[in-house]
Amino acid sequence: SLLFGYGLARLEAPGEMESNDATLRKIYQDYIDYQVEQEAVRNAIENVHPECLVEFDDNVTFNALNYSNPDLFPYLDTCYRKKAEDRYATLGAREYYASLFLLLDFNWLSCPRSYDEGENPGVGGKDADFTYRSFDQRLQTKYYVTEFNREFLNLSEEGQAMGLEEADAIEYGVQRASGGAGCKAHIAAGALFWFTVMTTIGYGNTAPVTDGGRALVFTLGFVSIIAFTALIGQAGYVILTIVDHAFQQRRWSKPLSRGLPAVLFWLAALVLWMVFFAQMARVYDARRRGYDDLSLYAFKDAIWFAYITMTTVGFGDIHLSHEEFVVADMFYLPLIVLLGFVWLANFALKLSVFLMELFPADENPLEDLLVRQQEGNRNDETST
Repeated sequence: SLLFGYGLARLEAPGEMESNDATLRKIYQDYIDYQVEQEAVRNAIENVHPECLVEFDDNVTFNALNYSNPDLFPYLDTCYRKKAEDRYATLGAREYYASLFLLLDFNWLSCPRSYDEGENPGVGGKDADFTYRSFDQRLQTKYYVTEFNREFLNLSEEGQAMGLEEADAIEYGVQRASGGAGCKAHIAAGALFWFTVMTTIGYGNTAPVTDGGRALVFTLGFVSIIAFTALIGQAGYVILTIVDHAFQQRRWSKPLSRGLPAVLFWLAALVLWMVFFAQMARVYDARRRGYDDLSLYAFKDAIWFAYITMTTVGFGDIHLSHEEFVVADMFYLPLIVLLGFVWLANFALKLSVFLMELFPADENPLEDLLVRQQEGNRNDETST
């Protein structure tokens, strides 16, 4: 997973960087348009008061206006508020640009994380920021945007030094800036993705988009699936043999090696392992998201995540985020999942054996029928 995942991340990282840069270029361009609209709104609001006076009395003039009219000032107040709100509605419609920062992805990229005073990924409690997918995503986004803004300002100054008009210099900076300086291929994220390919979990939260990345998954991914299937089958057989042998050595545990007791034993082992994995997922998420209250990650959601992972359904509604995954995580989270596969395989094997014993095969199975049919054909040929 580490080797192939690293290769996949190297292929996908440049495309993700370009996608993030394109997102920030759109944000900056929208912000520039926002500033232009803001100035237009200010100018429009300056004309609100005269418009309201005219609406109050079409024939009124400032000099002839009767300020003693009791209806004048309430009308002006209502009119001014309404027209100002209408003007600002156009301005507010473009304030969505700030939320676009959440569209930056770090599935294949790993950027430096810098902590400001008061930022602590291990302490968040009920005030933890859940706007971002993870604490790491917030830190990487901050770094990426800061780096993009630094390049934008430098390039804009460079454009002005080249003799460009201010608007053209800004456009020059927006189109050439990038926030990817200092970022590199995310080895751990690639390894996690390859693990989901190899085990056929496939959460679906991300996927390769480059031709090289897809070709790598198409070829070596297929080989990994076959190799993993063979390996997990052999591992399950070895563990089952060891456990059955241990059970048969003691009179009280001997029934657990076969029949319904064996089925229930491995089912219980699978369920308990799912519960353990669910709790580990809650602890992992708490550390990565920066909160210390496990109730923020509902246990029922954690159990659901454990189920769709160990059964390889992998719907993707709950999954491990790439941006927060580190290489050290590969040495315990996937191991828990792999052991869950073993418990599932042994449960399925014991269940199939139990059902075969419960419903024995017919005296004339299909294989025997085929053999007799072949013998009959040979006898017919001999007689003719």
